[in-house]
Amino acid sequence: GHRAEHSVPLIVNPYGGPGVGTAEDRWGGKNFLWDELLTEHGFAVLHVDNRGMGGRGRAFEQVCYHNFGPPEFADQLASIHQVLAKYPQLDPHRLGWWGWSWGGYFTLYALSHSDRFRVGVSVAPVTRWRNYDSIYTERYMGLPSNDAANYKADSVQRTAAGIHGHLLIAGGTGDDNVTPDMADCFTAAYRARGGRRVIHPTATILSASMVLDYVSFGAAARRLVQAVERVYAVGEALTPDQGGSATTEQFCGAVAAQL
Repeated sequence: GHRAEHSVPLIVNPYGGPGVGTAEDRWGGKNFLWDELLTEHGFAVLHVDNRGMGGRGRAFEQVCYHNFGPPEFADQLASIHQVLAKYPQLDPHRLGWWGWSWGGYFTLYALSHSDRFRVGVSVAPVTRWRNYDSIYTERYMGLPSNDAANYKADSVQRTAAGIHGHLLIAGGTGDDNVTPDMADCFTAAYRARGGRRVIHPTATILSASMVLDYVSFGAAARRLVQAVERVYAVGEALTPDQGGSATTEQFCGAVAAQL
């Protein structure tokens, strides 16, 4: 139905990295139920495949070679400008960013290179490419010994001081791909530079989007999302030492109390 101007918050949810394409001219896909649930809660969701992503030919993907961050982010900003201009019901002052893995890195990159996003969720972020899976990273970035400058420039641990807005980082102790030290090191760098608005549960937890992959789109999933929303809303209560990370027990206990 009709929506008043600037009445709908927008969540940007790109993957962003090479080798993957997510924007397709069809219904369904990995994030479909999660997106549907967010829209039921009043959010609009934007998925855009920026240059550097897969499925659109070598020239399109080649843009990311030795260059993780700047061209991808420029494309996302351009798409946001176009969408805001086309749909006046979207609120340009209530923008959020959600990402997982490369997308989790992208969340931290976006929030540390722009002040336009009020909140970000970064799940399993790669925060320093030198420490990530070499068979993936070196395919696109080359050897660290041959391109040390770009490895350094593309590390979001280096730009932690520039984070704007509220931030949730979720990492898993059972994750053998994006290991938990990635999130831990970023959080340490963020706090060392004065960051105060981060919640960082540091154990293996299921996010709402993971749960939606395995359960029906029904009451159980809705209750979980509502519980997490309520915890996010009072997130600073989980950081009594003015910006410390929430422990796993605090976070999961707070969610369980809302179910």
